[in-house]
Amino acid sequence: MNMLRVLLLGLGLSYGGAAMAAETAPLKLGLLPTLSPRALLANYQPVRLYLERELGRPVELSTAVDFRAFHRATMAGDYDLVLTAPHLARLAQLEGKFEPMATYTATNRAVLVMAKERPLRSASDVRGQCVAIFDEHALVVLQGLRWLSERGLKPDLDFRVLETHSHNSVAHSVLSGECVLGITAPSGIKQWTEEDSRRLGVFAELAEQQAVTWVAHPRLGGKSIKRIRSALLKLGDSPEGKQFFASTGYKGMRTVSNRDMRQLDSYAKEVGTLLRGRP
Repeated sequence: MNMLRVLLLGLGLSYGGAAMAAETAPLKLGLLPTLSPRALLANYQPVRLYLERELGRPVELSTAVDFRAFHRATMAGDYDLVLTAPHLARLAQLEGKFEPMATYTATNRAVLVMAKERPLRSASDVRGQCVAIFDEHALVVLQGLRWLSERGLKPDLDFRVLETHSHNSVAHSVLSGECVLGITAPSGIKQWTEEDSRRLGVFAELAEQQAVTWVAHPRLGGKSIKRIRSALLKLGDSPEGKQFFASTGYKGMRTVSNRDMRQLDSYAKEVGTLLRGRP
C-alpha cells in the first residue's frame, strides 16, 4: 500500500472519496482587474451563481490590484479557474501548463483617443508628448505602443508614457492636456461619463484581438476541466448568462483553438519579458 493511500485511509477517504471532495470544494475563480473590484465582482455575480448551480460546488470570486499581481497569483496557484488577458493566458499555458477553456465571441482592440479640442493630425504629433495608458501589461496597451513603434515612435525615447489607474484616468489625462493621446479599449470607453465621451475623439482603432480568456489550473484534472468547459460554453443559454452578456456586451462564449493561442505568442513573449524586467 503506497503512502498516499495510507494517508487517505487515515483521513477516512478512499481514492474516490478524495476525488469527490475535490469536486465539491470551493472553486476559486480569479478575475483579471480590468475594472474596479466592486464593479468587477458585481458583473460576475451572475456567472458565479450559474457555475455554482451547474457544478454543484461553491464558487469564490477574487481579483488583484493590477495585472502584474494578478498574473503572479495565477502562476502561484491561487486560483483554480482564471479569467485573464489572452496573452497572459498563453503565457500561463506555456509556463504553467494551464488549460485554455473558452473566450468571448466579442473581440477586443486598442482604441487610441485624443481630445477633440486638441486633435492630432498624424502619429508624429505624439513626438515629445505624453501617452496615457491604464496598465503596461494589458494586451491593448502593448498593441497600441507597438503601433506607435511601427511608425517610428519609441516609448520613453520619442514620447513619455503615463501609467494611470483606470480607463477613466486615461480619459482624464487626455482631457486635462497632460497627455495628447490615450490608449484604451471598447470596454474602457463604456465606462466614460457622457461628458467625457462628448469631448474625446478616436484617433485610431487597431486590429481586433481575442477577448479575455478562461484557463484552468492543471491541478483540476481532466474530468473537472471538461465539466467546467462544458458549463462555460452553455452560459449563454441560462438566465444568469443572458443577464451577464446583456450587461457586459461580451455577446457569448466560444471555444479556444490551438491556433488562437499560438497567434498570441509574440505578445506572450513581450509581456513575459516585461514581467521579468522588474519585481
